[in-house]
Amino acid sequence: MASRTSARSTVTDVGWSDAGSFFNALATEGGVPLLRGESGTLRFDLTGGAKLERWYVTVADGAVTVSRRAGHVDTVVRMGRDLFDQIIRGTQNLMASQLRGSVDVQGDLHLMMVFQRVFPGPPSATGRRDPIEGRTVTDRSR
Repeated sequence: MASRTSARSTVTDVGWSDAGSFFNALATEGGVPLLRGESGTLRFDLTGGAKLERWYVTVADGAVTVSRRAGHVDTVVRMGRDLFDQIIRGTQNLMASQLRGSVDVQGDLHLMMVFQRVFPGPPSATGRRDPIEGRTVTDRSR
């Protein structure tokens, strides 16, 4: 993870400028404490470019693997690439977007709701959790 240069964490600080950087960071981390006790595979279908972009994320009791290869999935989450970029920046919320109809979810809705934990909260939120790592952010001066 990139070092923090400002008092407030931003997507640039954690190195996520797009879906690829988010999923690569997730794969590199390997385990996500916020997902312990959860298992299943999600497929993220990101639309809006010249080609449909698919990411497969398998969670096994907090251990996470990311792939681009097709396989069995429990949950399919389909949305525009621009919306996904906003979600990984914390400017949009996955569940709220699903309730508004901007995200289509098929399969195990619980798995999507649990996975939402890895996305950052709004940039101005206090007591929020750093995405992926699960540490609670209380001191913005670091």
